[in-house]
This record gives sequence, C-alpha cells and structure tokens, in this order.
Amino acid sequence: MVQKGINEMKKILSLLSVLTISGTAVPTTIAASSYKKEEFKLENNLEILNRVKRGNNKNKKPKKNTTSTIDEEDNRPSTSRTNNRCSTTAGGVRNQRCRRPNENNSEITTKSARERFLSEIEGNSNNIFTAGKRENTYGVFIRKSIDYFKETNNIVEETTHPDTNWKIYKIEKHSVEDSYKKIPLKIAGNKIDLILNKSSLYVDGIITHNNGDGTEKKLFYFSDSNLDKNSESLNSNDKYKLFGKILDLEIKTDNNLSNLSHKLAFDSNYNTLAPESLKENIKINKETIRAAITNLSNINDSTIKKIKKYTEKEKKLKKDFLRVIFTAAEATRFFSIRQEVNKILTSSDSNQYEINWQDHKDTLTNWDKNSQKYYEMKNGKEFTDEEKQTIYNVAILAVKDDEKIRDNQKG
Repeated sequence: MVQKGINEMKKILSLLSVLTISGTAVPTTIAASSYKKEEFKLENNLEILNRVKRGNNKNKKPKKNTTSTIDEEDNRPSTSRTNNRCSTTAGGVRNQRCRRPNENNSEITTKSARERFLSEIEGNSNNIFTAGKRENTYGVFIRKSIDYFKETNNIVEETTHPDTNWKIYKIEKHSVEDSYKKIPLKIAGNKIDLILNKSSLYVDGIITHNNGDGTEKKLFYFSDSNLDKNSESLNSNDKYKLFGKILDLEIKTDNNLSNLSHKLAFDSNYNTLAPESLKENIKINKETIRAAITNLSNINDSTIKKIKKYTEKEKKLKKDFLRVIFTAAEATRFFSIRQEVNKILTSSDSNQYEINWQDHKDTLTNWDKNSQKYYEMKNGKEFTDEEKQTIYNVAILAVKDDEKIRDNQKG
C-alpha cells in the first residue's frame, strides 16, 4: 500500500516537472480543485502536492502594480498606467484627461487640448445671449478662441496694450497645427463652424450640421477664399484629404466631395458683402445676431438655388455672413469690436444695444495697414497719439510684410 502511494506521488511529480520544463501556463484540475500556477520550481513540488491534498489551493490575490505613477505636472495617468482609468463617469461623460493606446501601442490623450478648447468655445457660444451681466459668457467665448489659436501655435504674444495691459498677439504662420481653424457657434441647437485661414484668420467658409438635406456636415466656402485657391492646385486625392480633414469625414470620390462641399457664388470681400451701393444700414443687435447664426446653420442646396434666383435672398445671406463674422472672427482681431459686441449681448431685451456695421468698416478694412504701422513703431517710427490709439486697437496683428515677402520668395 505504501509502495502504491509512492508510485502515485512519483507520477504526479513527473507531470509537474513536465509542465515546469515546458514553461506553459496550463490550467490543471487536481482533486476537483483548480490551481493556477504562477511559477513552478522542482524543489517545492512536494509541498505543492501536500497543499493540493489538504485542499489549501486557494488562489492568491495578484500583487498590485507598484510601477504606476501619476505625472506631477498635469495629474494625468502616465504612460506606465493601464487603460482601466479611462472609464465613463456617472454623468455619462468620458474622462477627458485619461489616455488610451493607439494602433502602435503608444499612448495618446482621448481628447486633445485642441478638442477641449473647441468644446468649451461651443459651450460658451450657446450662452452668449444671457442678459444683465457685466460680462457674460461671450467674454469667455472670445478668450477660449484666443487660447485655441495659442494652443495650435497660430498666434504668439507680442506685447501688451500700454493703457490696459491687455495682451496683444501676432499671427505665426510657421509650425502651425492645421491649415484651417474652426470656431464653433451653437445657438439653441443651430450649429455652424467658422472656417478660418491660419495665415490671416479670415473666414474662408462655414460648416453646417444636419441642415435638412440629408448630410451630417457640409462645407460652404467663399469663391475668393484661400481654401478655394489651395484646392485648385491639388490633385483629386490631396483635395479629398484637405476637405476631409476640415470636415472630419472621409472623402474618397468626386461625388463625396460634391455632396459635402459647395463653393458660394460670391466672395468674402467686404465690398462684395456690403457694397457701397447698399444704402441701408446693416443693423447688429441681439436678434439679428441670433437670426444670422440660425439662418446660416440652415443653408442647404435648396437655399443655394433660391439665392441664385432671387437677388434679395442673396443680399440677406450676405448680411448674415457679415454679422456672424463681426461677432466671432473680427472680435478676436480688435478690442473695440469685442467691446461693442459684448455691449450688444449683455444689454437687456427691453432696451437692446444696437450698432451699424458701416460705422466700423474702416476699422475692419485697415487691419493689415495698422498692423504694419505697429511694426514700424516698434522699429522707431513716430506716430501721433491718435494713430497709436488706432494701432493698439489691434488685438491680433497681421503677419509682418517682410515675412510675407520671404514666404513668397520661398514658394
């Protein structure tokens, strides 16, 4: 009997040795109890056997990973952390600061800083009509737009306003992330994205969302835009990539491109949008800004057909573009414009503040000229106090002329 027990033990030891030498983690069943072996060693096989016979083969809890760290700088999980922290919160919002592995197993943020800024800009634009506050969310909307330009290396700090200490920036054309910038505007569910060219922050067009023609997004761009000029020089595949990147959609054919984009029949020049022959004043107040955003968000193929047929509808569309560009793009460019828009949006509904667009046309059309005067002043040229006041009204300076020349020579 003893001999028989010894023989059985030898067989089990032999089996354990084979499993150890093969290095294969094979789940085995011994005495009707699972035993997951983390590491086998020949010298303690007998003790393992004894534990199995006693029924003491309970799984040990795995040791905690002590290599995980938290980056001190921004409190995000470091690249040594697993993906377990990237879970959805109770409110249904995914943790924006956690990271996830991409196809190459490196780690990237689930929501980049650029995307976070755009989300914050859109969120603030949805509340810009709150009345009765000294500075409503419109002020935050403008600051977030500036931060977005900074984050993508589109602007750099140049100086400060001598009287107010407001920061003044200049456009940086090189090492800029993305050729075109998006400024989202959303009012009561009506959303558009302004598409700005990186070289000037001029509006090249807009993206509409679910505008009723069956497409999720559609890009409408001006006939004189840099987008139009740049796309004309591209082959089909590169054009698909350019428009696809702007729309965040995949474009593979000319038919896709045609369905998702449309070149407007007019350009963005202020002399086109508001010609001198237009005698009526272009009023800008709360209601006209709200209506402009709503109207632009609903542009579709049917709208385009109507403006081709009816001149008055085209005039109305141009005014809507003027008001939206004034409210968003020009307000980032000029201190006086953002102050005027803030007065409009913070005025009470019963006593709305209103301006005429034409009263500010000289400011808008002399942006580059006054930017160049700043660079001349910086190099020692004298200007009158009145001229300086106009120069320091520019919040984001245009690219310096000699830098434009160098770029053209390189091209």
